[in-house]
Amino acid sequence: MPTRRRGIAAIVLWLFFLLACAVIISRTHFTTDLSAFLPRSPTPEQQLLMDQLHDGLASRLILVGIEGADAPTRARLSRQVAQRLRADPAFVSVNNGEPVNSERDRAFLFDHRYLLSPAVTPERFSADGLHAALSDSIDLLASPAGLLVKSLLPRDPTGEMLQLLEQLGSGTQPPLVEGAWASRDGTRALMLMQTQAAGSDTDAQQLAMAAIRQAFDQAASATPSAELVMTG
Repeated sequence: MPTRRRGIAAIVLWLFFLLACAVIISRTHFTTDLSAFLPRSPTPEQQLLMDQLHDGLASRLILVGIEGADAPTRARLSRQVAQRLRADPAFVSVNNGEPVNSERDRAFLFDHRYLLSPAVTPERFSADGLHAALSDSIDLLASPAGLLVKSLLPRDPTGEMLQLLEQLGSGTQPPLVEGAWASRDGTRALMLMQTQAAGSDTDAQQLAMAAIRQAFDQAASATPSAELVMTG
């Protein structure tokens, strides 16, 4: 009898222990991002950094590489994967060097030129600033870009769109090999994808990466030497 009571007591104590563990776990806050390393009252700069890592553009980007095979095959696989994923609502954009979004991108830049132009400052719209901007636009009419300026001048007299195009044109992009982005050494086709879900939504990010893998497997079914690498 005493042995039986001791057994029941041990079971009861074990159940109480499990219950206590469950309560502790349910009330424990787990942090899976870098915010755990920040002070409780972060500076505005620290908070901005965490916001970008949590929900910003950088957290939504996935860099994809296709290795193996030859350059034409890698470029073909890049185009096929991109075509499949551009129809997937999980992705905001799929970029591999193809000019598929050029018209849409130009329309976006033009509609938001005053927000994006590096030349826009409060002084830009003063009397002197407007005079200087208009003079620059008129001077450009006699340049090789005159035809473009002539078509834009009535809608963009201060030349903000040209400022944007000049800024973007000075940026460095991956080289094009067989019509698709490639690494500097030409051994890997490159793609850059932006997901609809924030980087903090790990489940959605996992599904997006699974969709990339599936699209690649379908495109490369007859090319076993090709390999997919991802970082996100």
